[in-house]
Amino acid sequence: MLPVYKFKWIVFGTLTLTYFFAMFHRFSPAVIAPEMMKEFGLGAATLGLLASTYFYSYGVMQIPTGIFADHIGPRKTVAMFTFLATIGVFVFASAQNFELAVVGRLLIGVGVAVVWVCTIKIIAVWFKLREFATMNGILNLVGNVGAIAAATPLALLTILIGWRTSFLLIALIMGLLAFFVWFFVRDNPTQLGLLAIHQPEKRFMETEKIGLIDGFRITFTNKFFWFIAFSMFIWYGSLVSFQGLWAVPYLINVYGYSKPQASYLLTLIAVGFCVGAPFWGYLSDKVFGVRKPIFVLGFLAYTLTWVFLTTSKILPKEVFYPIFFLIGFFSGAVIISVAMLREIFPEQIVGTAMGCVNTFIFAGAGIFQFLTGYILDLIGPIKIVEGVKIYPFLAYKLAFTFCLISLIAASIVSFLTKETLKK
Repeated sequence: MLPVYKFKWIVFGTLTLTYFFAMFHRFSPAVIAPEMMKEFGLGAATLGLLASTYFYSYGVMQIPTGIFADHIGPRKTVAMFTFLATIGVFVFASAQNFELAVVGRLLIGVGVAVVWVCTIKIIAVWFKLREFATMNGILNLVGNVGAIAAATPLALLTILIGWRTSFLLIALIMGLLAFFVWFFVRDNPTQLGLLAIHQPEKRFMETEKIGLIDGFRITFTNKFFWFIAFSMFIWYGSLVSFQGLWAVPYLINVYGYSKPQASYLLTLIAVGFCVGAPFWGYLSDKVFGVRKPIFVLGFLAYTLTWVFLTTSKILPKEVFYPIFFLIGFFSGAVIISVAMLREIFPEQIVGTAMGCVNTFIFAGAGIFQFLTGYILDLIGPIKIVEGVKIYPFLAYKLAFTFCLISLIAASIVSFLTKETLKK
């Protein structure tokens, strides 16, 4: 039998690869948007609804996921729900109408929704306390590589074998991952007869438990929870409506990019996030020792990037390279909100608080994708090419202006948060 220090990498690697596909599916609609509009006869609003189904189901699952992880265990939870997501990918890839495609996206969202929370729980027991932040960073880094894979690599694959065959291949890989999780992952080292990595700290064992109802009451009656939840609702809604759906059609229809070129630009957002997340966290933890100023600064800078997307003039193509990178880079400031939540609430209900905020985050993603699509349809397409509706520059400008106005409101609310890091 492998020693614990080796087996933990098998456990972590299997779950991290599973999270790769959770992030992949989150952003994949942007690349295949033209194909879906053509094959299903969709307008912008219905395409937004199809893409957002993932986020509605993902958001609804956040609180139940914690319950499943605690009572069923991370291994069984991830294995069973990854298999459900595999079925969803198969349904989506095989769908011959809009309704079945929605069912597929719904199942994908429900299935992959459990991976992040369960993997965090696994990290907590398989790795030392001083390794936790590093492993969490690696998990999110790999997840964003999944977002990158949903851009240029997916675009090239769809050109080579078509979008349906591409997703059927992905379904096969995910099915194998569900199998690996079931047979190779364990909830903790003791299930293999190995010594536990560490014992819970004494202060946690002696802390009085907080019941489920009281946990929700404490969370929802804290005004700072609502300030963070609202800010994150707007931030992620705007980000995913652009990165996950409209960026590629916008670049193709307005600026004449090819799909591979547009998809390459899309990867810069994910690359920017991979760089920005540890950068903002390091500034907060090591350089300045504060939370609120870094959070507010990053949020304001992210909001400013949207000014370029709402300009009344067509921009030079070269401008998009730094803009897309900075959208992702400044989005990395969101990592500060996780630290703020941990420091606002008692240890016993941090999971509840994070699950509740995640619910708002993914609700924002779903709502913004639909509303931006609705705005595009209000203006209407200027032409239809091979079944694909081509929307004008004005339509995209108004949709992005809606996002910018929402972000300005959220930026104001971000000032109402409090400094949570005690010196």
